[in-house]
Amino acid sequence: MKMKIPFLSLVFLLFFCTNVFSQLSKLPPNPIPGRCYEKYLEYDKKVEWKEIDCTLANKRVKNPSILQKQEKIKLTKYQEKLKTLGYNVAITGIVDDMTINAHHRYLRTKKWNERREMRKMRSEKTTLKKKSN
Repeated sequence: MKMKIPFLSLVFLLFFCTNVFSQLSKLPPNPIPGRCYEKYLEYDKKVEWKEIDCTLANKRVKNPSILQKQEKIKLTKYQEKLKTLGYNVAITGIVDDMTINAHHRYLRTKKWNERREMRKMRSEKTTLKKKSN
C-alpha cells in the first residue's frame, strides 16, 4: 500500500505535465486576449502567425471560398511531397504541428544542400585555377 501512493502520484504528475506541454505549441508566441490568429504557411519560408479579423475567421469556417479550397488542395499536394521525401506527415490539408515540423526540416535540408553545392562549385573553381597555372 505504501508503494502505490507515490507511484500513483508520479503517474498523475507525468500525465498532467504532458497534457500542459502538448497544448503550448498551438498558440502564437505572444497572444493578446480577444484577438484572432492564424498560422500562415509560405512554401519557401518558416511558418508564421498572423493576426486576422475575428469576424472574417468565423465566416471562413462556415463558408469556405474557392480560393481556400484551392489552398487546401495545394497544401495536400505539398504534404504528399513531404511524405514522399521521407518526412513524418499526415496528409490532411491542414497546417498542423507535424506539417510545420516537416516543413522546417525540409527548409533546413534544402538550405544545407544549396550551401553544399556552392562549396563544391567553389572548390572546383579553385582546382581548375591551380591546374591552369
